[in-house]
Amino acid sequence: MKENIKKISLFFFLLSIFSCNSAQLNKKVDIKFYNILDRTINDGKKIKYIGITFIRKCDKEIIFSVDRMLYNNELPVYKSYQYKGFPVFYFTDATNETSDYGKKILDKLLKPSDYRIDSFEIKNQSVVYGEYAYFKNGKFVESKEQISEFFENCKSSEP
Repeated sequence: MKENIKKISLFFFLLSIFSCNSAQLNKKVDIKFYNILDRTINDGKKIKYIGITFIRKCDKEIIFSVDRMLYNNELPVYKSYQYKGFPVFYFTDATNETSDYGKKILDKLLKPSDYRIDSFEIKNQSVVYGEYAYFKNGKFVESKEQISEFFENCKSSEP
């Protein structure tokens, strides 16, 4: 009986250590995504909002473009968020299933908002600053090599 209690105690002790490390790892991954948003905001250029645009999805992998924006390009907004007081809009013209998959990832990382894209001046704008945000199985991946590999191997039927 005493031996079983020791084994159970050890099991729960090890479980708590590994689950804490897993949570800390996820936090580090989230911080890397937030670093992209911070660079977008703090690069010294004008910004009115952050645009996160769906680029491509294959299976459980999805890639977005994170862009500094000044004008309303009249892109279809799927959901609005906020980050550090800045409006963030998720743009996509993909199928509902793909759009929902992207939304599920962004919902975990960003605070929903009621910002409206139509409050910004309508004008065409070239992307002057943007970075890729690549997620594999819902986890942010920073590796440029893996991003390149994704583009080479993903032959999505969507954009």
